[in-house]
Amino acid sequence: MEASRLDPEQVRSLGRHHAEVETAGQMEETMATLVEEPIYDFFPVGLRLQGAAAVRRYYQHLFDHFLPSVKGSEVMGEWVDENALVQEYVVHIHHEGQDERHFLTGILYVEGEKLGGERIWGSEAALRRLLGPLYNELIAIP
Repeated sequence: MEASRLDPEQVRSLGRHHAEVETAGQMEETMATLVEEPIYDFFPVGLRLQGAAAVRRYYQHLFDHFLPSVKGSEVMGEWVDENALVQEYVVHIHHEGQDERHFLTGILYVEGEKLGGERIWGSEAALRRLLGPLYNELIAIP
């Protein structure tokens, strides 16, 4: 893993830009914020999504299925240094006729001048909503 070449404000800017284009459903812009082979780790389940093709499939599910179910979200906290932007948030979704509230924490970590991927903490239910059918394709974190 390459060390970050960004200062904390550049990391904050990169992370916020990533979140903006992700929320807007802009695939190419989202992928452009990431290294060639990003890694997404999910906790506490200890599972991983790895590689650009898999991450692209994750974002397609997110854009097509998860984001349309989001009825609101709130950032509970944000912390940044030269290595990562950490965001804690609550997301309100409507899924299969039910309102749900999920607490998530994401660490957008930097490799060089791009995001190496993300580490996401949430309940298994929240992670299954985020990932949809890809959840069953995740591998154990080595």
